[in-house]
Amino acid sequence: MSRRILFYPLSYVLEFGRGRKFDLAIANGEKLPEKTYRFLESIGVAIVDIEVAKNNKYNSILLQPYHDFQDHLKFLGCFNFEKISYFSDALRNGMYSLPNLDKRTIEFIYFGFELIEETFLENLDSSQIEIPRIIVSFESIRKIWVGLGQSMELDISTDRLKPDDLLVVMRHWGHTDLYPFRDGKKLEDYLWLEMQTWPKSRRVIIKRHPWLNSDQGVYESLRVRLDEAWGSTLHFWEDLFPVPDNFPELGSPEYVLWASKQNLGTVFAFDGSLNNLFSYLYPMTSIRYPELMKYCNFFKYRATSNLVLEQVTWQIQLASELAQQPESNKIAIRTSGISYEKVISKLSFLYQQRKNA
Repeated sequence: MSRRILFYPLSYVLEFGRGRKFDLAIANGEKLPEKTYRFLESIGVAIVDIEVAKNNKYNSILLQPYHDFQDHLKFLGCFNFEKISYFSDALRNGMYSLPNLDKRTIEFIYFGFELIEETFLENLDSSQIEIPRIIVSFESIRKIWVGLGQSMELDISTDRLKPDDLLVVMRHWGHTDLYPFRDGKKLEDYLWLEMQTWPKSRRVIIKRHPWLNSDQGVYESLRVRLDEAWGSTLHFWEDLFPVPDNFPELGSPEYVLWASKQNLGTVFAFDGSLNNLFSYLYPMTSIRYPELMKYCNFFKYRATSNLVLEQVTWQIQLASELAQQPESNKIAIRTSGISYEKVISKLSFLYQQRKNA
């Protein structure tokens, strides 16, 4: 779909693709830096234009099952291939619910651990229930992040995050159809409400969400409140970890956490997948999860609150399992998936409405 998901299918190639050759086509046309090509070639991957891929014949195709939502089958029709391997939504590990899964599907690929979503399984026909579920190890994911960073000659210093720091990884709550807020409700007010029960931190570091970069009101409001109530200073992620212009994904918290050793005290990542990475890599970091009685008063729809509750519930369970189980690829977390199915169905409907307008 885009470069943001790049690291995960590559980790599958690294672990399970020995002896095979892969073409990598990025559907939205984004390019990769020339420096990365040699690393990709070393694991059997060649970059091709999406239009070139459409004219080739492939043994199999790897992609996410919800690519283009209702245009998914139309998208598949652009390619000539025999089999499909579907990979999940990175460390959130969602397959979501795609009715009438293509009969050519041969495997489902998960990352680090297995998330079993009941609604996804219910949409499989009887012949698809036994399709193998492959789990890519955290170690293979790490090697891809670090390898691509080394190919760009990046040097990440250790220990820039301190025990008395708070890292807030922003999400697009209140700014998209997926997480709509009630009229008059503001993201900065919700965030400050959550922070009232947390220990005061000397520095609060904000990793901005790309969809909120222009919304300075969120951050200015937080800066004033922190100064007055906590005596704390507000910093942005890029102040500590410069973002490479030609490969901004390698300026992300994920890359920093994989490529260096940090000593962060507290993190709040809403219901994002970084909670899962911290649970695996940094069990000593205090993860603050969203509290239902706080966020339920901000979301416009109860379905959104239920979605967040479902995600946070299984993320907490995963953290507990990781603390007890050294072999993460043997961990299977079960969740209903009902809340996500409802929201995805609604988004798909809105998408189609706008397309037909």
